[in-house]
Amino acid sequence: MVAIGGIVVGTVLVGLGLLGVRHAYGITRFHEQLDAIGSTRSAGTVEPAEWKSH
Repeated sequence: MVAIGGIVVGTVLVGLGLLGVRHAYGITRFHEQLDAIGSTRSAGTVEPAEWKSH
C-alpha cells in the first residue's frame, strides 16, 4: 500500500519547486536584498547576479 503522507509531502515539495522555478528572479532579488543589509549599498538598488536567477 502507498503511504498517503509520502504522496502529500512529495506533492508539496514539487509545488514549492515549481514556484521556485517560476519566481526565480524575485526570490533571488529578495535574497540579495537581505545580503545588502549592513552594507553601504541601498537594498532597493540591488540586482541579482545573472547565474543565480537564470
